[in-house]
Amino acid sequence: MSVWFTAFDRVLKEIKEFAGKSKEKEQKAFAACEAIEAAANKTTGFLEENTRKKLSSNLELSEIWMDAATAVRELDSDMYDRLLSKAEYWSNPKDWTDEKVDNANIRLDALRKDSKKIRKGKN
Repeated sequence: MSVWFTAFDRVLKEIKEFAGKSKEKEQKAFAACEAIEAAANKTTGFLEENTRKKLSSNLELSEIWMDAATAVRELDSDMYDRLLSKAEYWSNPKDWTDEKVDNANIRLDALRKDSKKIRKGKN
């Protein structure tokens, strides 16, 4: 009988560990989505304030996109690369053509949409 209890205890322990890891991944997914949304919001505000001006580098936006990339690094390598590209874009937007932006898939609406997939675990 004690063999069954020991086996049951082990299974229960593994279930708890799995649930803990799952919860940790969920927390990371939420943090990543929030970082992406914060960067997108900050970028939207900047763009609205500067619609009449030629875009120039913005190191603050570059840094916030780097922070978002860091938050998503363990969850989605494709999104990580895209966010690094977004950070690179803001370090010198004059080097980026519309075609290059589209090829890198770093438009705000696409990043926002795809960040929700991370939270839902569809990456």
